[in-house]
Formats: sequence, C-alpha cells, structure tokens
Amino acid sequence: NTLAAFRQGIADGADWLELDVQENADGDVVVVHDRDFMRVARRETHVFQITGSELRDLDVGSFFAPAFADQRVPTLRDVLEQVKGRAGLFIELKYYGHDQALERKVVDLVEAAGMTSRTVIMSLEYDGIRKTAEMRPQWTYGLLNAVAIGDLTRLQVDFLALAAKGATYSTIRRAHRRGLKVYAWTINDPIQMWVMMSRGVDGIITDRVALARQVMDLR
Repeated sequence: NTLAAFRQGIADGADWLELDVQENADGDVVVVHDRDFMRVARRETHVFQITGSELRDLDVGSFFAPAFADQRVPTLRDVLEQVKGRAGLFIELKYYGHDQALERKVVDLVEAAGMTSRTVIMSLEYDGIRKTAEMRPQWTYGLLNAVAIGDLTRLQVDFLALAAKGATYSTIRRAHRRGLKVYAWTINDPIQMWVMMSRGVDGIITDRVALARQVMDLR
C-alpha cells in the first residue's frame, strides 16, 4: 500500500492494483491495510486517530527495506493520480468501526479522477458494498471472502474475491453459471498460480506480478 509498490506493480505488468482504504482523523481517505501502524512503522496509533500531517512524517517503507525509507501513507487521491491511464484499481473498503462517510468519499474521489471505468469496489463487509452500490449501481462490486459461509454466489455482487482454499473448481463453476467472476488471493506460488488458472479463475491477486506474467506466458 505504498506508491513505490504500485509503481513496481505497474512496471511488472499488473493489469490492476489492489489497495485498502480507510478514513484518518481528518476524514481523508488514506490507503492503509491494517487497523494501526504496528506492522509497518512500530506505532500502535489507529488509522482513525492520525492526522494527515502526522502521516507525512510516518515512515512506512523502512520495515521492508532501507531503500524505501521515503515512503509515506498515500491518500486515495495520490494513488488515483499515479495510476490513471496505467492500471485499474480494486479498492477494498476497510471497516474498523470509525468510518464516517467512507463510501461517499471514495465515490467522489474516483469520479473526480475520471477513473470510474477502471475502478471496482470490494469489501469483506457486504453491507458496505451494498451502500456503495445504492449510490452507483452501474459500478462493479465484489465480496472479499476468506472463509465461505453459505452459497456466496447468490449475493448481489459482480465477482467474488476468494482465498485460495475457497477458490475450488466447483465454486468457480457455480459462480460462472450465475454470471459472477472469481478472483483468487493471495497467490504467490507459481504452481498454485497454474492450478488457479487451470480451474478457470478470472484473475489472481498476487504480490509477485512479474512471476504471474511468466506463468501466463508459459501457459
């Protein structure tokens, strides 16, 4: 979830980039995965408690490698400007109980950037997806799921983003029969990439874009 990572993804041949959004203390939509910054900056502050000025001083790249010490938490606006014309966006709405108007703000930012045709919305929270769909029913929506409960293909979504264990051949076939696409995550092993492609997934979400391209070329 850094601009450096998104630039690398584009350079490696990603068709789409996946990111996570939340609101910070100023109500701005920022691109952060976790509830807090412990993993990336050894700081327990929650995202909703931190201001934009504080974020500008927060190093979220050094934990990965010293060369990325200049990386800061980007806003969704920053990312939209960076990727427009170069890749599409899978925007995951993150809910940790402190969002004020996350769906509306994301819609406004995507539209202002002219990225509506290259943006899809997904979330673990079905209610969040439906709230956004009520505002923009013509957009593309998907449910992110780690542990399937019931028949997810009956939900009012356009795609399912399933953890590898859930992306079975039968589930993929059932989803396709009902007009849903299926994306599998997070697929970083070349053998597993091959298996998922053979099962008929419509795409894979991976940290290793260049490797996925090699597997696709080989197939």
